[in-house]
Amino acid sequence: MLDTLSPEITTPTPQFEARRPAPAQHRVVVHRPGGPRPALRLAAPGAVPTTLPPSERRRLPEPVPAARLRLTRRGRLSLLVSVVVLLFAAFSVGHVTTNAATTGPTAPKTHTVVVAPGDTAWSIARAAMPRLDGREAVDRLLAMNHSDGNIRVGQTLTVPGS
Repeated sequence: MLDTLSPEITTPTPQFEARRPAPAQHRVVVHRPGGPRPALRLAAPGAVPTTLPPSERRRLPEPVPAARLRLTRRGRLSLLVSVVVLLFAAFSVGHVTTNAATTGPTAPKTHTVVVAPGDTAWSIARAAMPRLDGREAVDRLLAMNHSDGNIRVGQTLTVPGS
């Protein structure tokens, strides 16, 4: 069909040349999946679009929901063991510090009794230690005085109490 047309029709005139857009220049754009897509430049240098199509606009990242802590069976077991060890250590330290003596040992409170006529080891022990069993009170009284069980009138005995 071009054979039938005259050369005047097939050659472009200068007035139409100015209206024809320049041929597109190709460039390679690297795009990473999941990242923002780069905006393509137009063929004319310096011509930047004022608005981009919705597919080309940069989107703000959506807020990431807070991740929940998930423990495995081993994690729960190790957490339980560590809590038990910490509690044991805290109670041990507390027990040691409460039993620590701040002062030296205190002497038991004692007083002396002079044996009167008619007094027995039993009557003196029961009067000095009313909360104890009579036999135990007599044994303590005789042990404190290094006695074999014989007491005499006028003898001074050391008895526990205030």
